[in-house]
Amino acid sequence: MWLTQIKGANAVGWALTLYSWLGTRRRQQVRDSLTLWKTQGNGVISTALAASILAYRRERYSQAEIMRILKIGKSTVYRHTRGRLPRIRITRQQEAARSNNSQ
Repeated sequence: MWLTQIKGANAVGWALTLYSWLGTRRRQQVRDSLTLWKTQGNGVISTALAASILAYRRERYSQAEIMRILKIGKSTVYRHTRGRLPRIRITRQQEAARSNNSQ
């Protein structure tokens, strides 16, 4: 079995190339994915969202916490923090303590 992963415009190109060979269910998944992809502005996010990502990171929120809070993907968090902030090591215990304090 082979497994590969591509993202962005390359993924759109492949999806459209394979579209005619797909079944009804997969075609619907491609259409749904393309609809969502178009709303994302080709990976560009608002300045407010980018600022929120950085603010949460400065407060030592983990990547997983930011993803959950802002409902964004891992690569989005990484792209907007890479090179702007030093890397932070957050343990699961710190995450658990933060979630217990917020309840």
